[in-house]
Amino acid sequence: MNDKAGRDTPRRGEATRQRVLAAAREEFADLGLAGARMQRIADRARVNKAMLHYYFGGKEELYECVLVETLSQLLAGMVKLVTDESLPVEARLRRFLEAYLAFLSQHPELPRLIILETLTGGDRVPRLFVEAQRQVDALRAEQLLQLLREGIEAGVLRRVDPRQTVVSAISLVAFYFVASPVIQAALHLGEEERRRFLAERGQHVVDLFLHGVLAPRS
Repeated sequence: MNDKAGRDTPRRGEATRQRVLAAAREEFADLGLAGARMQRIADRARVNKAMLHYYFGGKEELYECVLVETLSQLLAGMVKLVTDESLPVEARLRRFLEAYLAFLSQHPELPRLIILETLTGGDRVPRLFVEAQRQVDALRAEQLLQLLREGIEAGVLRRVDPRQTVVSAISLVAFYFVASPVIQAALHLGEEERRRFLAERGQHVVDLFLHGVLAPRS
């Protein structure tokens, strides 16, 4: 094998692996772990089913890998946005919300995966969340809470409950992706309108959240 082929093989392998993960996210989000089928995932990813087992083992191992890798990407992408002390509190909160919504726009299956796992009585999400944090320099709840406390002490934010506020921020962003089929039907959104609605939602969510938590300015 020549050098060029040797260099290309790992890249092709990683591209295939990521294609499988994307296909698996969709399958698991649509049907849950119990309803998902490895053959359908292989078909979606355009790979041989044997290759699926080669990369990931069985269905449960693939399911856990999907959750850990997706959570790791999310948490790793957020940590610097929240902890960058060169920026004011309001800017860091804005960047966090914008990045969170952008990530879910690219991975809309993640909230549904978590909801399905929770509703079916699964106990994997807390364990896999901790595993995702262990693997990367990850955003942690305490860092978000500290950012809010910093803003309150500086008089930038109202005297809100930091824990309630973190949950509200996460919910405000994630709900659209959990309930998007119902939202699209209720608001009569066609495909083009849906894309425009989602593009506009980022600014709306940021403005609504900051309006609720920022202290009045004299």
